Amino acid sequence: MPVVRSNLERTSFNRNLLIYWEAWKKKLQVEQFGVSQIRVLTITDSAKRVDIMLSAVDEITAGKGSNFFLFGHYGQFEKALPLHVGWKTGKRALTHLID
Repeated sequence: MPVVRSNLERTSFNRNLLIYWEAWKKKLQVEQFGVSQIRVLTITDSAKRVDIMLSAVDEITAGKGSNFFLFGHYGQFEKALPLHVGWKTGKRALTHLID
């Protein structure tokens, strides 16, 4: 799936991020599931693609980024479990799922 398309009517990762972002801002996760703290985890094929996806986060958050989104790539999981991997946040900081 392309990260960005010129037409938001077509499927793209950016469109998915925007949908999650708007739902989170409206607190729909609380309304539907009774959960206030959630994160969107994305695993992709390379560190370069993670960087491209982070640019998409910048676009939807007006350059502020967000810890709501976490990114990793397949290479990180070759020797480590998801709880032990350093995930990159939408603010480009490293975190762990158990932090």
